[in-house]
Amino acid sequence: MEVLTKTLAKVYQNNNQIINFEDKETLVTKIKIDYFTYYLKKKLKCTLGYNENEKFYYIENEEFSIFVFGTAKEEVIKDFAKMFDSLYKNFVVVSDTELSAGAIKLKIKLIELIDYITL
Repeated sequence: MEVLTKTLAKVYQNNNQIINFEDKETLVTKIKIDYFTYYLKKKLKCTLGYNENEKFYYIENEEFSIFVFGTAKEEVIKDFAKMFDSLYKNFVVVSDTELSAGAIKLKIKLIELIDYITL
C-alpha cells in the first residue's frame, strides 16, 4: 500500500469539493461538498492509498467505517466527501426518536467531530 499524501497541508481539489490532508498520517481537517464545508474539531484519521495489484485509489476511515475507491484520486476524494455528507444527513439531521441506540451513538460521534458548517 502506498500512501499518497506525505506533506503537511497538501490540498487536493476537484470542482467544488476540497479535502485537506495533513501530516504523514493523512488527517482530514476540512471537507467541502457542493455548497457546504464541514470544519472538524479534531483531525479525522484516514488512509489515502493506491492498490497496485487492482489499480485503484482508495480512502478509508475506520472510525466511521468509510471505504471508497475508484480509478482516479479526484473520484475517491469526491466520493469520500459524499459519504461523509450522507452520514451527516442520515444521522445528525434525523430526530433521535427515529434512530436506534447504535445510530444515536454514531450521531453523537459526528456531532462531537464537526466544529461548524458553512455555506
